[in-house]
Amino acid sequence: MYDRSKTTGIFTAAQSGMQSTIQYLLQNNTTGINRTNLNNAIYNNTSGINSTFFQMLSNQFSTLDTNNDGILDADEANNMLTNLSTGLTRDQILQLRSQGAIDEELANKIISNFSKIDTNGDGKVSEAEINAFCIDEEVQTKRDEQKDLMIKNMSLYYETDTEDISSAEET
Repeated sequence: MYDRSKTTGIFTAAQSGMQSTIQYLLQNNTTGINRTNLNNAIYNNTSGINSTFFQMLSNQFSTLDTNNDGILDADEANNMLTNLSTGLTRDQILQLRSQGAIDEELANKIISNFSKIDTNGDGKVSEAEINAFCIDEEVQTKRDEQKDLMIKNMSLYYETDTEDISSAEET
């Protein structure tokens, strides 16, 4: 049975991890976060924060620095947190998975079915999109199991081979 808490866990982990990282960096750099501050935090991480989040900030620094002043201020950092709540990109999921920050089995399923899950085509998967995909997948599995059971029961009732019924049904 599909466990929605795993999906919620992905978004909770991403949000709380990034929020802790941003708070830590802004606490030590009150004017904002520049690349030097970020690189120092990555290489001298004594904060206990998962390095995945430092790496995510570093990889997306240019995109996040919307005014192009070379500094991530609190508003720009908060925009990132807001964007995380609307969905995660394939790269973000890959990065979170590679660092063990999220459930690997679910991350693999999301990555391998990313284009199917991203129903609105925005390049991100939201919690709702992942839940809908997983529920649809579970419903289809149950239908297939029910069909197989019906075929098996018919073969017992009519004393025929299950394969004969399956092949007749497909034609």
